[in-house]
Order: sequence, then structure tokens, then C-alpha cells
Amino acid sequence: QITGGSVRIDGEELLGRLRALGVASLPSRAARRLRDGTHGNPLHVRAVLDESPPGLWTDAGKPLPSPRSFRRLVGDRYAACGGETRDLLDAAAVLGVRVALPLAAAVGGVTEPVQAVDEAVRRGLLIADTARQPWTLAFPHPLVRSALHDALGPARRTTLHLAAARLVDDEVAVLHHRVAAAPALDAALADDLAGFAHRAAARQEWPS
Repeated sequence: QITGGSVRIDGEELLGRLRALGVASLPSRAARRLRDGTHGNPLHVRAVLDESPPGLWTDAGKPLPSPRSFRRLVGDRYAACGGETRDLLDAAAVLGVRVALPLAAAVGGVTEPVQAVDEAVRRGLLIADTARQPWTLAFPHPLVRSALHDALGPARRTTLHLAAARLVDDEVAVLHHRVAAAPALDAALADDLAGFAHRAAARQEWPS
């Protein structure tokens, strides 16, 4: 099953299993990220730990790496989709765990978004909330997004992040996408980040 089944473990049990696997130094924030990114599924937790050392996924700005078995399953379904459906999935994977359909369609350059959503939902790669407008898209499991994101090459990922930076209207999201798209040090981007940090500190928005 692409959702990984219903067996889950809570935070304390996860920390215990991590210690048993010799991962005693994993910060609690990273442990929570591992739990949330796998929905606490023990098999997925073990697969992520076996295939991806924690140092590769402690960056909260990127999706948790997907296990090989998950990537194969998602990749097969993705390959069977039409071009516009793949474009929509690529955009959604870059934009986040939940996104408005018009934004995902604009970032992906999708001209027939309803048909693309229909195919992605039928293949079990997206969930669509059509009860309100605009429609919103989500993934049936966090690792589905991870697998799709992992499959994007650097050029494709950069193109999508740059498109997103031009289209989103939240300053934090704009900066996130600009950072994700930057292939090298960028003085102008650094200045913008420092300016944002200064304003956030003045508002005592410490997490930001």
C-alpha cells in the first residue's frame, strides 16, 4: 500500500527504537520529523534510517528522503501518467504538503488542471479537496511527496522553485523558494534574508 498501512508508533517508542539502532544522538526535532515524515510507520522508519543517514535529512526545508521501495512504487505510477499530470505532480512536490490547485497548475504550466488532478487521484498520487474553492491538493502519504521530489533533477527542481518564487505572495515562501533555487552564493539573496531576519526579530517572531 502506498500509504504504508495503519501500524504506527508514537514519539517515545520511536526514540526507543532509534536508540536500539544506535541512533542515540538524533535531536528530538529530527526524531519528530522522522515520525511525521513516515506517519510513524515502523517499516518506513527503519528503511529511511538504513538508507539515509540522519545528517542527510535533518534540514527541515527539504522533504524526508524516501526509501527505495517507495520510490519504485511511486515512480511506476508517475511514469504511467500523462505529461500534464506529471507536471502538476512535480509542482505540487516542490510547493509543499498542501497546495491550492491554481498555484500548482501555474507553477507547473498545466493548461488542463482538472483532468490532471483526476488522473493523479485515480493513480493514488494525490488527494483533492473539492468541497471548497479553490480546490486544494495533498499527498496520500508524506513519502509520496518525498519520492516525487527526490526524482526531480536539479534543473527541473530549480525551474519550479523559481516559478514558485514569482507566484507565491508570502515573503517566507518566496525566500524559501529562492534559497532552494540558488546554485551558488548570492549576495542579493543574502541581503534579503538578513533584512527579513531583522524585521522578524523586531517583531519577536523568533521561529521565523
